[in-house]
Amino acid sequence: MAQQEGISAFLDEVACEAIGASLDLLAEGGELHPTAYYAKRGGQIEQAVFEDDDPDACLQAAKRQIRHLGGKADVYALAYDGFIQTEKGAPAEDAVIVEMGERGSKKAYSAAVAYRRDKNGSFSYADPVPAGEEELLL
Repeated sequence: MAQQEGISAFLDEVACEAIGASLDLLAEGGELHPTAYYAKRGGQIEQAVFEDDDPDACLQAAKRQIRHLGGKADVYALAYDGFIQTEKGAPAEDAVIVEMGERGSKKAYSAAVAYRRDKNGSFSYADPVPAGEEELLL
């Protein structure tokens, strides 16, 4: 199979689902645990939430599960709570981080969506920004 470059419409759909669901959860006051979203072409998007006392252990468990999906998935998006720095020297901002990849691609990618809750409880978020290349897990 030839390796693909870039993000397909199918991968974009799964990544947008991961971002949207994560932002909805946070807007409702929930806690975002590492969540794997994955799908086969033409199939339903499935998800698995990894919840424990150690967020890093949960993230590693989610990555292990994605690696072991085998033929059960063609694309994945892994959403988790993190931080980004939008400008050099600026303080880090809370962000939803989404790592995404597709079987047959050369690499995986990540995106970040900065969010905040003000002192009145209003929730807001910025547009997604590219956050770099990641290890392809499929």
